[in-house]
Amino acid sequence: MAPVIEVRNITKRFPGVLANDGINLTLERSEIHALLGENGAGKSTLVNIIYGLYHPDEGTILVNGQAVKLDSPNDAIRLGIGMVHQHFMLVPVMTVTENIMLGVEEIVGRFPITLAVAALVGGVFGWLVSGLTGLIFWLAVAGLYTLLTALRFRPPFDRLAFGAISGGAFGILYDVIVLAGGAGDGLVTFWPMIGAAVGAIANLQWIDKRRVARRINELSEQYGLQVDPDTYVSDLPVGVQQRVEIIKALYRDAKILILDEPTAVLTPQEADDLFKIMRRLTDRGVSIIFITHKLREVLAVADRITVLRRGRVVGTTTPAEATRESLAQMMVGREVVLQVLKPAAPVLEVQDLEVLDDRNHPVVRGVSFTVHAGEILGVAGVQGNGQTELVEAITGLREAKSGRIVVLGEDVTNRRPRAVTSLGTAHIPEDRQTHGLVLNFPVADNLVLADYYRPPFSQGIVMNNEHIEENAKHLVHEFDIRTPSVYTLASKLSGGNQQKVIVARELSRQPRLMIAAQPTRGLDVGSIEFIHQQIVAARDTGAGVLLVSAELDEIMSLSDRIAVMYQGQIMADMPAEEATREQLGLLMAGVHVDSEVALAPTTGVGTPGD
Repeated sequence: MAPVIEVRNITKRFPGVLANDGINLTLERSEIHALLGENGAGKSTLVNIIYGLYHPDEGTILVNGQAVKLDSPNDAIRLGIGMVHQHFMLVPVMTVTENIMLGVEEIVGRFPITLAVAALVGGVFGWLVSGLTGLIFWLAVAGLYTLLTALRFRPPFDRLAFGAISGGAFGILYDVIVLAGGAGDGLVTFWPMIGAAVGAIANLQWIDKRRVARRINELSEQYGLQVDPDTYVSDLPVGVQQRVEIIKALYRDAKILILDEPTAVLTPQEADDLFKIMRRLTDRGVSIIFITHKLREVLAVADRITVLRRGRVVGTTTPAEATRESLAQMMVGREVVLQVLKPAAPVLEVQDLEVLDDRNHPVVRGVSFTVHAGEILGVAGVQGNGQTELVEAITGLREAKSGRIVVLGEDVTNRRPRAVTSLGTAHIPEDRQTHGLVLNFPVADNLVLADYYRPPFSQGIVMNNEHIEENAKHLVHEFDIRTPSVYTLASKLSGGNQQKVIVARELSRQPRLMIAAQPTRGLDVGSIEFIHQQIVAARDTGAGVLLVSAELDEIMSLSDRIAVMYQGQIMADMPAEEATREQLGLLMAGVHVDSEVALAPTTGVGTPGD
């Protein structure tokens, strides 16, 4: 039997980058095929080609043994290919039903009653004004629209406008017939209006939400995707929103699913639920391409694993034949240290902090904690529980409503970002493109954004371009930033390399306090290893580190202490060695666990080794 998808010698070039270089890949029926690779390896480019978002320069894609040309995602959807993006494509103010049917509304809810009303309007007016001739003509017009509906005719523009225009044309035609028969001329404007009404009514559509909701319930029951069709998306947890995305693809009859980093925003329990759903999908004939950077997940759920490096396939293996170490080595081409050895006086004090979001709703509620020199405090939590606003308040990007923020003994509450930075604070922001980079600046300039006004990068108001270039070349080499030139615009880099620019700039400043928000989001295993080592090295030199991450493995691997944040509050603060994945996962979901780890005072926890 032919593979459901076969990729043959796919090549894709971008200016200065060979993203895919002769890639060959197959996806079998009812298989979970994991795709691994470091940043710039070509994973996203490849799946975007399969989904019709990019067009390959060379090569062929076969679906069920037939060569196909994918000019757009619509072509992919018609062939049964669906994609769940890492950032969900849902409208929060709409219900589950409305989101799932969005874009395919025209295929539901066309009721015969519209045609009956159109026939009644035309027939009655035709009979009253022109007798049998009028009745027959306008019933024939309504019958023609009935035939077009039965044939699923798609007008070249808006259906309602088409009905009015075509009906008006029939009215003009009937006017000609009436005038030719010697009837009065007072009807010249009357019949086009009647015709427009008949055509518009015949082409009216209703959206049958109940029918769609029934189909959603059927899919939910069939695949174990429990979702309430009438709930607004904004009221759903992140894990349930992901189920909505999967149902949306299945509703469009997808038999091939592409899942792009599907566990990035899930708790461990939600991730485990997703893996069960993936297995139920494959048990019912669905095939899945699974992109993730989490080696543990690949080994747990995949049937086959293909590794890309620098745009090429370097190997395909199975979980039975592979280990985390062997996969990491395939990804980066060398041995990788996956566990970081952690060595063991306050640099950051947050006291009773209250912060509002952009809608003036409280999202940080009475948070207090202390970060000591020489320790890493990891803040775990599902995205959207106040972590973003907490970091923005500490770094001066958002005003605090109340409370106190002290950095290295100095009160910086509601101070400007430069005042916080000048005290020796490094900030790796969550949103790299908004708060970390100037996208239309070259790499070299982005690498000195925090220090461009200081020697040696400037003398007074004059920039020292020679020193800026020398600094850039050094950091590009040290942090393995893959760019054609230090003068390449930051907007031209991949997401992973954009993040490396930020990390290189901040870590090279030898900070006394490092605030790292999602520092490895979107990075490959080699880059993650390097950044983790740099964070721990900063801690070892005496810096305090506030690490905010949705990656529980990252939090547990790096942290000396772990705080869990839920709905704007610290649920618990505990030594890392006492924390378990299950315990942290429950706390991240807002469940207080019965254990010997009490809610620790968040202002005076001892340093490691005390």
